[in-house]
Amino acid sequence: MTRFVLTADRTLTSDFRKLPHAPFYACGPSNPKRAAHLNRAVRALFEYLAVPPPTYGGGRLMRAPYGMRKLESALCRRLGRDAVATVSGDHVAHFLDEDTKVVGVATMNPLGLNPLTQIGQYFGGSESFAVREFRTLIRKLKTLRDRRNLAFRLVVGGTGALEFVSLSKDVREEVMRNSGIDHVVYGEVDVTAPMLFQELAEGTCGEVVLMTEFNKRHGVPAFGRVEDLDRAALDSLADAASFG
Repeated sequence: MTRFVLTADRTLTSDFRKLPHAPFYACGPSNPKRAAHLNRAVRALFEYLAVPPPTYGGGRLMRAPYGMRKLESALCRRLGRDAVATVSGDHVAHFLDEDTKVVGVATMNPLGLNPLTQIGQYFGGSESFAVREFRTLIRKLKTLRDRRNLAFRLVVGGTGALEFVSLSKDVREEVMRNSGIDHVVYGEVDVTAPMLFQELAEGTCGEVVLMTEFNKRHGVPAFGRVEDLDRAALDSLADAASFG
């Protein structure tokens, strides 16, 4: 079955009815306490705009964020198509079983720390839709893992991982422990993805994985084009990753 599952919440996978500025609505307050009479309308508008993404094969995303597709491609190249699934958060439960080793969650604004979201949260008096949807997905994955007695590692990545990295160590550890997140990965992962996911599956990575340090440890330069790498050396590194 699928060993590696990649997913994200609706704020990243919906096309927001192809309206150019509609995705910014996810930065707004999900339950505005300073305009309580508008709560129902605010939530209804989000549900209208953030339409579920189109899927196939029981929940695989027809369209996904570019970073997720890059990661999926890097893993499929080494491990084969059947080992990886990029799926909608609404259907992720169908892809989790005892063979699942890692579930990666892409995020852009998980803690609501970017300026636009903070403004919305301050004036609205509640967390943003982006934060709410991320927490809902993480809670769902943690519940599924506990109820089914599964052992997969729950990993958060994407540009929003910086929000976890920027927290103090004590606060970050508390947030991760309470939410059930095992690892946070920050940086470009597509070059060394097979090695990274092996270490994640084995639980040998630290709670925070900075890809500049990880890539350096595996002999991959922090900057530069993939085309400039020694392809034979890179393939040798990837082949060393055992997923038997």
